[in-house]
Amino acid sequence: MFNKISNRALLLFGLALALVWAALKWGERKTGGDTVQGSVMELDTGAVRSFSIRPKSLKHAELRFNRTPQGWTITDSNGVHPADHRIVRNTLSKFMSIRTLRLAGTMEKDAAKYQLSDTASTPITFVVNDGEPLTLHTGLVNTEYNQEGVTYVRLNDAQEIHAVAGMLTRHIDVPISNWRDHVLIGGDPMTWKSVGVALGGVTSYTLVRDTITVDTSALPAAEAPPLWRLNGEKTDPQRVQQFLGSLSKGNSSRYADSAQLDGLVPFYRLTITDNEAQPMIVEVFEVGTSLVLRNNRRPGNKFHLDSERDMQRLMRPINFLLGAPAQPAH
Repeated sequence: MFNKISNRALLLFGLALALVWAALKWGERKTGGDTVQGSVMELDTGAVRSFSIRPKSLKHAELRFNRTPQGWTITDSNGVHPADHRIVRNTLSKFMSIRTLRLAGTMEKDAAKYQLSDTASTPITFVVNDGEPLTLHTGLVNTEYNQEGVTYVRLNDAQEIHAVAGMLTRHIDVPISNWRDHVLIGGDPMTWKSVGVALGGVTSYTLVRDTITVDTSALPAAEAPPLWRLNGEKTDPQRVQQFLGSLSKGNSSRYADSAQLDGLVPFYRLTITDNEAQPMIVEVFEVGTSLVLRNNRRPGNKFHLDSERDMQRLMRPINFLLGAPAQPAH
């Protein structure tokens, strides 16, 4: 009796193991392959001299990024442009350590399935110091199972396809405008010493930071804006601070790369002196029916401006800055 029970128990135990094994294998096929632990790519982002992307959405036209002493630049078929350094750094950080979640398949069998063929993928190639270029081909992004997403990739000419965490393809398969510097003026108003505004030879004034020491110890720092004088007269501190903050925060994606400004006389000029040896000079030109802005501290960028919204940012009436009450409409 004991032997019969033992044999029956062993039979049931073996059947249970077989079912568990079958379930595991089915799960592996459903998730795309064997689960592995390892690294697809390790990248020293501080040593990256350049990198290039061939976005699928741009029909694989090359966008080349170069590290310069002044920061990152981006080159396309229209020339060299300043890049947004923050966006470049953030994107590079996503490629520092690419860990594999699992082997998803092979190029021979699964290239089309995971959008990793030459026509369907978006490759990014890194040049690190004097080393060999490193290319990561990014393909399908799957967000079905979690918000972080999974991207299917392969390294260089490897045949293995890996599933890795994140939405890598979506970070790099973007228009060039996503990478470019969007700042019209920039700078930190807290470091500005004077701000001169000239408009068409009709309106002209200069704001100068007041160096007179004022006791603001009773006020929190946020409630004690610096004092400025306009052509020698005291100004309204809050209004001036609002104006200067508006100047420094302006952004645009309306690039005017083809605008020819040589020989043109600007109808608006903004001159800002700070701790730099040379002042910042921002000029606005009339080019046909358009307004185009140029900033000497951000060479390589020219922007189309809106004649109302953008020019309102660049100009405030003298009476407003002096704190005069608004005039009633007639």
